Amino acid sequence: MIQINEISKIGFGGYRISSQASDNIKALNYALQCGCNLIDTASGYTDGESEKLIGNVLKNNVKK
Repeated sequence: MIQINEISKIGFGGYRISSQASDNIKALNYALQCGCNLIDTASGYTDGESEKLIGNVLKNNVKK
């Protein structure tokens, strides 16, 4: 289980982001590079586009 002190102090909000917007993808990638590990999303955010973007970005950032 993750410890409370391991959660980043700043999170990334997924409200009104879309997998179609390259700026949104860049913003999430930047947040991850800066150590952000708290991401907010919900299926109702942009009709599920938020979850698609976050899923795709995280999938591409997995260390292999």
